[in-house]
Amino acid sequence: MTLAVHSSTSFINITETKGIKTPDDFLGTVSFPQTKPSCRLITKSSMQEAHHSHERVIGNPIEGRKNEKREKLHVLTTTHSNNSTAVPVFVMLPLDTVTMGGKLNKPRLMNASLMALRSAGVEGVMVDAWWGLVEKDGPFKYNWEGYAELVKMCREHGLKLQVVMSFHQCGGNVGDSCSIPLPPWVLEAIAKNPDLVYTDRSGRRNPEYISLGCDMLPVLKGRTPIQVYTDYMRSFRQRFNDYLGDVIVEIQVGLGPCGELRYPSYPESNGTWRFPGIGEFQNYDKYMRASLAASAKAAGKDDWGQGGPHDSGQYNQFPEDTGFFQNDGTWNSEYGKFFLEWYSGKLLEHGDRILGAAESIYQGTGAKLSGKVAGIHWHYNTRSHAAELTAGYYNTRETNGYLPIARMFGKHRVVFNFTCMEMRDGEQPQSANCSPEGLVRQVKNATRTSEVELAGENALERYDGAAYSQVLATSSIPLPPWVLEDIGKNPDLVYTDRSGRRNPEYISLGCDMLPELKGRTPIQVYTDYMRSFGQRFSDYLGDVIVEIQVGLGPCGELRYPSYPESNGTWRFPGIGEFQNYDKAAGKDDWGQGGPHDSGHYNRFPEDTGFFQNDGTWNSEYGKFFLDRYSGKLLEHGDRILGAAESIYQGTGAKLSGKVAGIHWHYNTRSHAAELTAGYYNTRDTNGYLPIARMIGKHRVVFNFTCMEMRDGEQPQSANCSPEGLVRQVKNATRTSEVELAGENALERYDGAAYSQVLATSRSDSGNALSVFTFLRMNKRLFEQENWQNLGQFVKSMLEGGRNARRPECDSSRADLYVGFIKKTHSMKAKEIALV
Repeated sequence: MTLAVHSSTSFINITETKGIKTPDDFLGTVSFPQTKPSCRLITKSSMQEAHHSHERVIGNPIEGRKNEKREKLHVLTTTHSNNSTAVPVFVMLPLDTVTMGGKLNKPRLMNASLMALRSAGVEGVMVDAWWGLVEKDGPFKYNWEGYAELVKMCREHGLKLQVVMSFHQCGGNVGDSCSIPLPPWVLEAIAKNPDLVYTDRSGRRNPEYISLGCDMLPVLKGRTPIQVYTDYMRSFRQRFNDYLGDVIVEIQVGLGPCGELRYPSYPESNGTWRFPGIGEFQNYDKYMRASLAASAKAAGKDDWGQGGPHDSGQYNQFPEDTGFFQNDGTWNSEYGKFFLEWYSGKLLEHGDRILGAAESIYQGTGAKLSGKVAGIHWHYNTRSHAAELTAGYYNTRETNGYLPIARMFGKHRVVFNFTCMEMRDGEQPQSANCSPEGLVRQVKNATRTSEVELAGENALERYDGAAYSQVLATSSIPLPPWVLEDIGKNPDLVYTDRSGRRNPEYISLGCDMLPELKGRTPIQVYTDYMRSFGQRFSDYLGDVIVEIQVGLGPCGELRYPSYPESNGTWRFPGIGEFQNYDKAAGKDDWGQGGPHDSGHYNRFPEDTGFFQNDGTWNSEYGKFFLDRYSGKLLEHGDRILGAAESIYQGTGAKLSGKVAGIHWHYNTRSHAAELTAGYYNTRDTNGYLPIARMIGKHRVVFNFTCMEMRDGEQPQSANCSPEGLVRQVKNATRTSEVELAGENALERYDGAAYSQVLATSRSDSGNALSVFTFLRMNKRLFEQENWQNLGQFVKSMLEGGRNARRPECDSSRADLYVGFIKKTHSMKAKEIALV
């Protein structure tokens, strides 16, 4: 997967040193195989083409040449390999990189910008090759000179280039900082025949892109739009043939408004549409109307060909305000299905024609092809997905609109480029029924099923770490492709909740002993994996490699995925849901599934019949179900840890297993959140004693989280008690004579957190900690106060948990490193000022 971040029309100011960021400012944030980053990348909206101001940092060209040979050994791959864990980052250049006169805009500043990006470890840049600039002077009169200068500049700096064949106008989308219309001779044709552009039900014309209704009609000076796009792409190949596959590694083919394969259903820039309106269908030019009429006639339904749905509302309405898009609306009627299949089908045909032409032109050049699809995430959580439907994506609760698109892309070996990779569900307004995470997940599944490569972009202007973290999560490492292939054939291989939602994070323990993975059982696969590790690193075990933590479930923890936060399904402090719907077992009348009254992910215990104080969790049926549910988890852990023990015994390396610190609703009778995760821990039963005994059976260290948390820091409504939970676990491990190790659950650098860990580490209230693992190394850890706090904390831990303070004069560890950072910052600032 590749990630593109947007840049802007603002070039760097090489004389200004205020706010300089050095490589150390980025330590631990993003790791690139080349040099440490020395400039800040700022993301921007894909619905809003970018405004981005670089931090003023210039790399050292002499040092760069010295390291050229070394960097070549570690350069990020330019291919979007599904098997690679590296995700190359490209930065989008300003929209006006080439001027209306066809020249490179501000070439000296562009040169400095490219130098800075290269020093930051960026793989390359992306630029729009505007149809309105290149073929401005008349049909077949192409001017590529400004782009030629940019290509040479990229080659000099060792940067790769992605070029967008932009057949749409610039200035029709929010954030467009300049205006580049379609070529004058095309606008002249539109003026004579306004039906050449998309039209809504009210007759409003949208001049951003030529209507796909006339794709195959010779309406542009004797050529069809498809012929015009084909000739343009052929001209580009002829002009840049020597750079294709080398400097120019990808060509993104424009497919519609904003370059995306869609209809202009939400024209925000002219005030017609506002988020989160449903938009409007765009099939009212005479060519689209004729196509609809012909399709209706062929279906024997002439009256369906008079236009689009009459009850689909207006741009800024909500689905429930319309007869067509409401939950039980006509979108799901025979007519609705006919219209939506035609409307989305025309879009697919359009993409197929252009990508087919691009494939025939660029095959064999070494340059990849990509196409862009819009991330329309609003109203995603409704049945009809209205905003997607008006844009041309026939995606509803009952139909998968992205699978046909992915298959069409795959037919032409085109990379599927998708947006909103940085967005989280919880950040969106509830009234808009958004789910960017659900949408991204669906697209990832569609491309995986279709065996199509996926690339990503950010959708909003974001500068915060949360956005970057979400992109990293979005580009996360999935299970092996051959395993995903088996899951695709048999979805019951992964955990499933009561609503049928599948969770592909971990193989369901229900099939532990079944040969479902290419003839091997999951336990055999895990065993072979651990054996391979032991063979490869046998010389280091017990010496360098002192501990092996055995993955036991989601996030490596022995639990069910009952609270899947990353996809927006669950939010703290919800009780979660049972994950036992890929199989059923037990008494005939009790084995049809889990409890029917256990509520949903984000409920509280008292909202449910099962988890309330006197709920059915404590009935005969409840006890049966919870015994079975937790027992299956214990059997799963026993199998894996037994295999690990047989492999690593005698190596000198310790084994450990991780258990989750689920502290919310701990102060209720039922401990609901623990129960759904598989820990049969209630006011009346001790769920951690059986886990500790099973772990002790295999001489494994019990690794537990939330060691830094205090009860008083938690919201009262959540009935939390991390301190009570840790105390219970310490007692359980002491009783079972099992070593206890700890981790912090949240990134904390404050004295209160360290003090709590120190208190927890002692044996006053149970088992003492044998080791503590701190979460996590990043740039914040190395800030002066945080680093010194860590040094003091480590010293206190080594002295048995006494809260000893490091002498002010002690600079042998923490202060020495902080001083190094300060010195480095000063040196870098001087270097930049000189440049």
